Amino acid sequence: MVKKILLVLMAVSSTTVLAGEQVWDFDSVNTSHVDYGNELTFQSNGNFSVTASAWSSTGPTDSCGTVNGNQQDDIWSCIQSAKLKSYGGGLGVLNRYEDDDQPNHAIDNSNHNNSIKPHDLDVDMVLLTFEHEVKLTGFGTGWNWSDSDASIAAYDGDDFTGFGHSNWEQLLSNGWKVIDNKSGGDYTSNGDLRAFGIEDDGIYSKNWLVGAYNEAFGGLHWTDTNDAFKLSGVTAVKRPDDETSNSEVSAPATLGMFALFGLLLAYRRK
Repeated sequence: MVKKILLVLMAVSSTTVLAGEQVWDFDSVNTSHVDYGNELTFQSNGNFSVTASAWSSTGPTDSCGTVNGNQQDDIWSCIQSAKLKSYGGGLGVLNRYEDDDQPNHAIDNSNHNNSIKPHDLDVDMVLLTFEHEVKLTGFGTGWNWSDSDASIAAYDGDDFTGFGHSNWEQLLSNGWKVIDNKSGGDYTSNGDLRAFGIEDDGIYSKNWLVGAYNEAFGGLHWTDTNDAFKLSGVTAVKRPDDETSNSEVSAPATLGMFALFGLLLAYRRK
């Protein structure tokens, strides 16, 4: 029913979406009991899949080193698998030092209630692995903490085989490229929903990271201990056979697309 509503809305919103944009709705699954390293798979309106998994910088340092943050350093900085769960508002992440409560169960860097490592910065991110190479054009959040700054990166190297024994900063020397950093204040909104357009860097990839603001990616010196949000969905365009084809999406169109997420969320809450 939700997919049918989404397709109808797209059909009547010709000024909002150009040809080729795909939409993945993440606010539609039940994940009550999951293990670290679990994966969730979603189909787009164009019927191709993305597999999502959760990761956080919670591993013992060993050779990963300390990653310098703005307000707080990441001491245990090695990337480890986390739990990916679906809540009201979208996907959240439970890393290995978090309880299933607010804002810990969101995608966050807030490190609230971490009694084991109270002075360590743990950055949660969601790895999105698409069936085809895509350019990520936007994302929506269905719940937000006091701040909700976000970082986005794409894998631009050879075949991606995993994060290995590394921290977020080291990924930038191993095929990953920062695409955008979004301020929690730079959004269009509908209630709790926020919609963000992503800068067009010309990169198409099967592997993308979307997560809480990551100082290792940003270097913008924004606050990096108070960001949290739930990821309600993403939009992307598949790599066209002809790069000159009209399958690109303008920034206003991308932002307008997330009005659909607001309508979907409102529909579910009835």
